[in-house]
Amino acid sequence: MSSVSALYGESIVAHILDKSSALVGLNRLGFTPEVQAQLEELALRPGGLVLVAEPLNSGKTTTLCSLMNRISSIEKKAFTVEEFIEYPLDGIMQIETARKAGRDVGDAVRAVMRQDPDVLMIGDLRDGAAARAACEAAVAGQPLVLASLHAPDAVSAISRLTNLGVEPPLIAESVMGILAQRLVRRICTNCKEPYRVNATELRRFGFVPEDADQQVTLFRGKGCETCRNTGYRFRMSINELMWVNEEIVELIARRALPADIADAAKANGMKTMREDGLVKVLEGITTPEELVRVLNLRET
Repeated sequence: MSSVSALYGESIVAHILDKSSALVGLNRLGFTPEVQAQLEELALRPGGLVLVAEPLNSGKTTTLCSLMNRISSIEKKAFTVEEFIEYPLDGIMQIETARKAGRDVGDAVRAVMRQDPDVLMIGDLRDGAAARAACEAAVAGQPLVLASLHAPDAVSAISRLTNLGVEPPLIAESVMGILAQRLVRRICTNCKEPYRVNATELRRFGFVPEDADQQVTLFRGKGCETCRNTGYRFRMSINELMWVNEEIVELIARRALPADIADAAKANGMKTMREDGLVKVLEGITTPEELVRVLNLRET
């Protein structure tokens, strides 16, 4: 609960946790088969750091918990370090670092490393001590470290770590991959209807029309009782996964510009969130308006 005193009374927001969402499989979170396969490959490695980058309230806890459920087993010793334990996970040692617990993330990570873990999930890298602890744990060769931090996209996560005081050579040595994501609303399947638009309206998402008169079929929700007349029901992620290959390692280590890292990532096959969102618009899963809202796109 969050309560703030205002001029005409209290503003109260309740964050309601759906405990079942922690058990959602990766195949239900909105990943393309290619991205899911790459993410699972990263998550099954014995060491290194995999980051989930996102703005606030964009589904990182569900993604991290789904990854933990995918890779944890009775043979693996798995830990989490979280400010607040939102979702209890079977077979995993979970450590809370809220102020009342009397420990911070850096101290908790160092304590866990003495437990010989195979997998370590860190809920959020909020400060330099936590970020350095995560990177240092990852370069030890074991455990595999999963962590999240606030950044608008995959490339910006590198700058975010640098701003937190982590040296680029340590970032280059520790980070294996970065998943960036946002949440978009799904079109309500109960009142979903097709409509035709000129393909030029999709240029802002990277769509290249065959000609000026090309038409495409999109979908939207009319609004019904099922979706409370919003036209949407449930959410899913749009995402991008940056695989940190040797070229990107070199770029990070020598403090290359974010634009250069982004170009290398795209050349290595990374599809941006805008491109992933376009695919889901064309497949009739979400709407152009949702992409504009979530990605803060402007007219082009």
